[in-house]
Amino acid sequence: MASCLKTKTKAMAVGSVGKILLVGCGGTGAFLAEHLCRMIAGVKLDCSLVLADGDVVEQGNIWRQNFEPHEIGQNKAEALGLRLSGRFGLPIEIVGGYIQRSSMPDTAFGTDLVITATDTLASRKIVADAEQCLWLDVGNEKTHGQAVLGTTHDAAKLRRCFWNWIKDTGGYVADLPDIAALNPAILTARKVRKRTGCGQMPFTDQGFGVNAMAALAAAQLAKQAVVDAVVTRP
Repeated sequence: MASCLKTKTKAMAVGSVGKILLVGCGGTGAFLAEHLCRMIAGVKLDCSLVLADGDVVEQGNIWRQNFEPHEIGQNKAEALGLRLSGRFGLPIEIVGGYIQRSSMPDTAFGTDLVITATDTLASRKIVADAEQCLWLDVGNEKTHGQAVLGTTHDAAKLRRCFWNWIKDTGGYVADLPDIAALNPAILTARKVRKRTGCGQMPFTDQGFGVNAMAALAAAQLAKQAVVDAVVTRP
């Protein structure tokens, strides 16, 4: 799948995407999953969706995340996949566990776009080590967040792209920096004890609506990449 940055328009033209893997179906990922389903069903894309998460729905999640009361106690990926599949008439593959280094190659096999919506650097490192072609990362704190679409964190590749851009060889570059290039701490991250989930955090300790806004920004990038084949910014 080709991907490139057109310097004259500051847009990235990408090829067709046949499989999307969403890692993390919590505060941001659950909203993003619904956006992705609307996109796939509405545009009638020939694209499969895989949802992966090892967490379960808690009472506190109902107020903040895209879950229903009857889903409490269920695995997040399974609950979300079942509901969205029925609503939009889409086949959705479920991975009801946390992505591990050993399982990532099989889970991501054939994936054109990997999306991470997790709360740890260690989970992002697993994706970074897999060297996927197109990686969209989304995350947020209480009042801000990020949605980053990139292709590599290889410094040599990025330097070559920059110099090709300077030389204006066709107006395109072959790669864009991914979230690991922008935050190198991801590349040395180790697995840590899971921090307190938002289900146990007081409602006022989390920015109201910030998860939904971050998910919408990521959905706009995904739509531009998958449907429009021209990526600018959210």
